Amino acid sequence: MADICMDTNILADFLKQYFSPRKITEFVVEESIHMHHNHCQRINTLLRSHYRYQDSGEPPFGLLVASSVAFVELARKFDSIFKGQVTINQFAAFIDDPPPFFTIEPLGLDVLRQLVALPSCCKIRGKHKGIEAIDNLHAATACIREDCALAVTDAKLVAAYKKETLLVLV
Repeated sequence: MADICMDTNILADFLKQYFSPRKITEFVVEESIHMHHNHCQRINTLLRSHYRYQDSGEPPFGLLVASSVAFVELARKFDSIFKGQVTINQFAAFIDDPPPFFTIEPLGLDVLRQLVALPSCCKIRGKHKGIEAIDNLHAATACIREDCALAVTDAKLVAAYKKETLLVLV
């Protein structure tokens, strides 16, 4: 199974659930505003593979991935996005020491080189729509990884990549 790179909206929903007070032995995600059934199914399969690895030593399937830029986007509008569901201390602790199933991809030259190679627009219902560079950074982050699906909520990213080699989860 591939790694799964999350856009900012899905990352926000993921963090809200990760830090929710519900008491469970194994963390799994549930459908939410931005995380749809397909997102949850793939993310939970990946998470369960990590739990099996802890129990049996069976290698996990992949990693959850987010660009460091996604965390910057969340920090910029922290209060309006999280509305008390995640504290700034929890957010900082996650960045400092993410769980073993999660990696934060730094914004480096490899991501920037990939970014300039990606399309800057797409067609939606016959009309050309521009793709913001900040949104395309999520796709660039997924593209630099060997085997990575892109979990997105932006219709422009879905339209731009649904026919490409990049697996888009919607």
